[in-house]
Amino acid sequence: MPNGTSTSIALFRRFAVLRGRAARRTGGRADARRHNRLLAAVVLPPVAIMLVLALTQEPLRGDLTRPGGYAEADFGWTAPQERFSPPLASTRYDRPHDIVVLGDSFSANSTGQTDPGAYWTNHLAQRTGLSVAVVPVSLADGMNFAQLLRHPVFVRTPPRILIVETVERYLLRNYAIEIESRVGISDPECRAQTHALPPLPALAPLDAAPVPWIRDTSPEIDFDQAADFLWKSAKRRVLGVDTTRVIRLGLNRPDLFSSRASEELLIYDDEIRKAEFVTPRTLDATYCTLLAMQNAVQANGRTRFLFMAAPDKLSAYAEHLADTDLRALSLLPGLYRQPSLNQVRLLERFRSAIRRGEKDVYMPNDTHWGSAGHRIVADAIVAALTRPQAGPTDRNRKTMLLPGNANARAEPARP
Repeated sequence: MPNGTSTSIALFRRFAVLRGRAARRTGGRADARRHNRLLAAVVLPPVAIMLVLALTQEPLRGDLTRPGGYAEADFGWTAPQERFSPPLASTRYDRPHDIVVLGDSFSANSTGQTDPGAYWTNHLAQRTGLSVAVVPVSLADGMNFAQLLRHPVFVRTPPRILIVETVERYLLRNYAIEIESRVGISDPECRAQTHALPPLPALAPLDAAPVPWIRDTSPEIDFDQAADFLWKSAKRRVLGVDTTRVIRLGLNRPDLFSSRASEELLIYDDEIRKAEFVTPRTLDATYCTLLAMQNAVQANGRTRFLFMAAPDKLSAYAEHLADTDLRALSLLPGLYRQPSLNQVRLLERFRSAIRRGEKDVYMPNDTHWGSAGHRIVADAIVAALTRPQAGPTDRNRKTMLLPGNANARAEPARP
């Protein structure tokens, strides 16, 4: 039987073992707590920020704020816009119409972000009383200019007017570089032809008026949107890197938009990059293609052709850019000097309205027009339709001036 001493030693050893185990457990818990605190310090702030953003950010609707990672609260429009409800212009070309528009996103609701009743085509239908149908240009759906002219409805009952609309930044791409796919004609004839066309009917405005349209500013819980905003903002502000295709420019006046960041302009990078494709050949080829399209349309003796280039946002606000080097990139003044092309000249109308302080001629969060811009377009088209039609001159192939250089002329075209 063990004596008292040996028992005491055994108990001491047992106590020491238990204490060691407890110490190890306590130390492990302390390490775990330190690890958890470090993890929380790293993870919780961005998660909290994302949660706040997800709960407070306004829905991203602009086609510049969304890909650019800019806050809709900063660049979203706050002044009421307007739309026709229901829309007056049709987006289905399944029956004859007085006016057919072949256009891009400046004429048709291609993405769902703009209400169909807000487009200039509705204002045109209201001002003229003529029926209007919009055919979106789409390579995916197989619809270009040549295919529209072969459309069964167009062939059976040609419209009185065909308006072809293209945004300025893709003018050279569509009509000089990718003619086959974008237009569907090759080796275009560059001499304007005279075709007898019937007079247009008397215009009778419709008894219809647009209604106010307010942007949705209610919070939208969207963690993907919050994460995208944080990532793109961090790259710009911390790393000084912007991998988006949206460019942020300063303006020299703060009263041109109804947005909070009214002294800044968002644009697509293509509005600047278009200058890379400006050569005498591409300018001459563009005019040649447009003349060929006009000839092809008016050859039926029933349809008037109108071309309309939607000015780039950069071109419209050029006079108010803080960076003066970007003020002379527009291609449109040169195109407007061509006498034989029936076209709607929009640039000076836009610049005049902006000069007067008209807000949201273009949407601050978007590359497209606001209600003020759509009204300007409709008024310009009515003016173009009601003025006397000028016949072709002997100088069918005037040269274009290169943008930004009044002394650089395009090469004369070969007959």
